[in-house]
Formats: sequence, structure tokens, C-alpha cells
Amino acid sequence: MKYLIQTVCFLILSVSGIAQIEVTKDFDYDLGRSYKVVDAPVKEYFYQNGQVLSIKINKSNIIIQRFDADRLRELSHKEYPALPRSVAFEQMMKINGIIYIFYREEDAKAGIELLNYITVDFASGKIDTKEKNLLKTERKTGDLWGGSSIFASYSHIKRFNFRISEDSSKIMIQYRLKPTKRRNAINFDDIGFQVFDKNLNLIWKEMLPMPYTERNMNILDFYTDSKGVGYILARVADDINKGIYLKRSKKSEPNYHIELFRIEEGTGKFDITKIDLHDKFIHAIKLEEAGGRLLCGGFYNSGKIYGSADGIFYFNLDDKGFIEGVKTFEIPADIMAQYESRRTQRKIARKDGNGKAELEHLVMRNIVPFPDGSLLLTGEQYQMIVSTSTTANGGSSSTVTYHYDDIFAVKISPEGELVWMKKMAKKQQGNRGQGGMSYTLVSDQGNQSIYFLFLDNVKNMELIADRKPARHIDGQGGFFTGYKIDFETGKMTKTSIFDTRDVMGIKVYQYNTNRVIGLTSGEFLVEVYKKQKEDVLIKVYLKD
Repeated sequence: MKYLIQTVCFLILSVSGIAQIEVTKDFDYDLGRSYKVVDAPVKEYFYQNGQVLSIKINKSNIIIQRFDADRLRELSHKEYPALPRSVAFEQMMKINGIIYIFYREEDAKAGIELLNYITVDFASGKIDTKEKNLLKTERKTGDLWGGSSIFASYSHIKRFNFRISEDSSKIMIQYRLKPTKRRNAINFDDIGFQVFDKNLNLIWKEMLPMPYTERNMNILDFYTDSKGVGYILARVADDINKGIYLKRSKKSEPNYHIELFRIEEGTGKFDITKIDLHDKFIHAIKLEEAGGRLLCGGFYNSGKIYGSADGIFYFNLDDKGFIEGVKTFEIPADIMAQYESRRTQRKIARKDGNGKAELEHLVMRNIVPFPDGSLLLTGEQYQMIVSTSTTANGGSSSTVTYHYDDIFAVKISPEGELVWMKKMAKKQQGNRGQGGMSYTLVSDQGNQSIYFLFLDNVKNMELIADRKPARHIDGQGGFFTGYKIDFETGKMTKTSIFDTRDVMGIKVYQYNTNRVIGLTSGEFLVEVYKKQKEDVLIKVYLKD
């Protein structure tokens, strides 16, 4: 008990001793000329040669807008007929300088689906409305794991996944055929893989049954490298008679491991590698390519707990998909305790004394390779909470609340060593999905500093490390702010940009993380609503 009290006191003192984070004004901004608002549930933005092209899709139209990224004004506004009601929007991508709008269409007579596309010319903002077919499925598709509805008028779940190799020379499209058997315990999913070059010419395709039933595996990530080799990361049940448990409780601990499936052109089969970190349970994992080498990174814990992390790992994969150079780094308890309540700090200290401290609800966000061979791994504490209540007439009503909280970031050197590890306070809550929550990652010229930018409660500008941040409610304004980290040393400061309630004298609305448009290093645009049926661009840039 004496040791525990000393540990708790030391932890609180050490955290409290961290000075208030310095607040700087690294960024400045300009406000553009307003233009007619476009209401659309699907909005995508592309940047090229000083101009921004936006494509907005609603039930009535496809709207193409071109903007001058320097003068912040609309250059052109073109409207085209909406996608037919019989099709479902899938994805927009810029590949080899061409913008593609992909959508699927069912051929009911043949019992198959078509993935078609139309193209948009960036320079003119014109759509080539001539439809082209990219692939045909063997039968109707089923829903993908982790899919989500796009919007009501095209109510559907995405059914095609797209991944582009590091050098943009290969594009893989993955899809899942509608199961032939309804029971997860006996159905083996059929997964389609098609790999294309940068001009969308087919290189190879395969349709393969999964080696485990739907009950016993979940696909987590997939990728194609610059050689056109395909990869899948999957959860696989330890006991095929029990399936996969993800619920966090003592009675139903996760009982799975991670496997890597590798497929080459013409082989018609998977090479499978079990990813084993021995006494460390993999909670989250992602695939990425850096400098031509494939690697995996993620979070682990030692207690086989789904949703929590007490360390990070990463490793390379050789040409055959075998693991090499595994590195693991524990998350210190004092970092876990930063920006937490005193009660939570004491709880972390007690768990740390028993070797069980962890960061809860930590999800993997990014693996970012840098030109010098170093890596940035980032995560975010995220929860989706469903609350059910009984109505007056005896029925039930459910509410979904999304929580996007603290950011976690780690730099790994080219030699595979830990350079720095940071936890950044953030507390966001909303009920419309991501909306204006989470963060945007940008860097300056030469990658000397990186910035994690987000909308925050103004009360948090003076936050110190032994205080919980005040909650920011999505859709109720906020302060556009963030953290600056010196990429070499890890020194962290806070940077302020603008208050959405007073941007050069006007109040702006509908900030959305997906409406942030990256330009060059240290510059980006934000499109927001300013009332009176007008949108406006805000250009944010680093000061000289």
C-alpha cells in the first residue's frame, strides 16, 4: 500500500509538473469572396496547379466547381444530370491526373453487378458523360466490412474497396460476393481481387474463397504494392468452434489472432503468414508501403483486451510476406495519465503497479512514411456509444453518440528506434458521424514540423497536462486550433488559427473535417457556410 501511494503521488506530481503548453500563432488566414452554396451529401475536393476542383453529388445534380486557390474565388460552376436512380455511388478518385466517379449498377437479368465510371477533366471542369465499364462481378455483391450509408437518395452500403500503391502505379479493387449460405458459421466468403495499372488497364484478377468461415474471420485491411502483389490482413478465430469475440468483458475476451494473406498474379491461392508478437495481443493493425517496402504497424496490449493499448509495434515484410525486424515500444503510464482527471490518474497508477495500465478506446489512424525513412504512427481515442431508452408508449428509442478524443503520435527513426511519443488533449462529441470532429494532419516545407489541426472548445487553449479538456460539441462553432510538433526533437506547442464565430467579422458554419483541402506544404483551404445561402473559402497558411 505504501508503494502504491508513493506511485500515485509521484505520478500526479510528475504530470502536474509539466508546464502549460506554449500557445503560438504559426498560421494566418485569408477569407475569400462568397459564392452560391451547394447542398450535397457527397463532396470531394481535388487540388492541381493552383486550382481546386470540387465535385458535389445530390439527388438532382452533379455540380462541378473550379476555384482559384490564391485569389479564393469561384472560377466556374457547371451542373450535370444526377446519377441515375438505378445506380449507387461508390468512390471518387484522382488517378494519373484524371478524376474518376465510380458507381455500381445491377444487371438483374444476368444476376451480376457492374462497376462503371465517368471522368471529369480538371482544367475545364467538364464531365465526359460517356459511361465506361471497369469490371463485372461473378454474381451480386454483398456488403463490405465497415461499410456505411452514403446518403438517403442513394441509400446503400459501399461494396467496392479501392487501394492505390505507394508509387500510384497499381490500383486494387476488392469486393465480396453475396453469400450463398446465410449462416455465418458455414459460409465461406468469395472475395474478388482485380489489379489495374494507372490507366485502368487490367493486370490480373482472381476470385478466391476465404480459408475460414465468415464467423471465424474479419478482414481488417488490404493493399497492393508497386509490384501488383495483393495482401489482406484478417482477424482469425483461435477456436473455430467459438468464432471471434470482440466484446470487452471477462466472460468474452477476444479469442483471435492476426493473419496476413498474400496473393500473386496467376497463383490462384493465398500464402498465409500468422502474425505473432508472442506475449503481446494485437489490438489494431494497418498495412502501408514506404520506400518500396511493405510494413505493418499498430497497437498491442498484454492482457488480451479488445479496444485498449499499452504499446505500439511495427515490422517489415519481406518479398514473400514473412515478418522481419519486429519492434515494440511500451506507452509509459505518465503519458497515459496526461490530460486525465485525478481519479483516472490514480486508476492508471494502480494498474501500472500491476502491469495492466492501458490507453482505452485507441484506434489506429495513420502510418505516414517520410522521405528520410522515418515513420509517423498516429491513433485517436474513439468511441461510438449507443444509448437506448423506453418511450412513453412502451417502445424504445436509440441514440448514437460519437466521441473523438485524445490524439496519440509516435515517431520511429529510419533505424527502427523510438524518437518521441506524444499524447495530445482533445475532447469532441457529436451525433452525425465524424462531421467536424477528428483531426487534419499537415506538415510544413521540408517536414520540419507537423501539425494536428482540429476544432476545439476555446476553454482548452490554456490547458495544462493534469487537467481534462473541456468538451467540444460538433456543430456548435469552436476554435480552429491544433498541436505543432517539431519532427526532429518532438517539442510540442499549441497553435491557434481562428474562431468560427468571428472570421474577419463573420460567423461561419458547417465546418467538416472532409472539407479541408490540402494545397502545398503548410497551406490548405477550408470550405464553410456563411448563411444567406452562400459558401466561402478560408485559406490557412504558415507565417513566414
